[in-house]
Amino acid sequence: MAHITSAKALYLEKHKKPFLLDHCWLMLKDQPKFADPNNAKSRSSVPPTPESIYISEGDCGSRLGDTSNFERPIGRKAEKAIRKNKATRKDVEEYLTKKLKLIEDVTRLEKEKIFIEREKLAIKKEKSEEKIKIEKERVMIKKKKFEMTERLEERIMMKDTSGLTGVQKAFYEQLQEKIMARRSSPTMSVFDPIISIH
Repeated sequence: MAHITSAKALYLEKHKKPFLLDHCWLMLKDQPKFADPNNAKSRSSVPPTPESIYISEGDCGSRLGDTSNFERPIGRKAEKAIRKNKATRKDVEEYLTKKLKLIEDVTRLEKEKIFIEREKLAIKKEKSEEKIKIEKERVMIKKKKFEMTERLEERIMMKDTSGLTGVQKAFYEQLQEKIMARRSSPTMSVFDPIISIH
């Protein structure tokens, strides 16, 4: 109170008129904002003065005099920092959400790519197996044709031409000569028969 009295006297000396806002000071002096930070004893724990009780119970009905439930309000810088941290946290959350979605999309695309590659490999394998099967069948048919030709040529070679007419005898003798020429020729393949079976 000594400080307040000296401050009022200084105000009167400087401005040449008395300090007229005592009623405001009485309402606000016990608020946490005006507490002395160096004072170990908090202003909020100081019991209210009779003037503050009178004002708090006055016409305005405000409870400014009752400081037992008040905490010092946060300053503007602290409030800005809190808002900035919230905005930064929101930005980080949005970034992480987008990143997670991107990772999920890439993973899904990779799975689809792997599935398509497997399908291609399965089709390729199936085609290859089909080709091998067709080739085996072709070889088997060729072998059967060769065996049949061999049997037919054997029958022609074993044919007794003594009881045949002249034309028949000449036909069989001509076939027998061709068979012998083919078998003795190194350039002709055994798979190139004289008589073609279709």
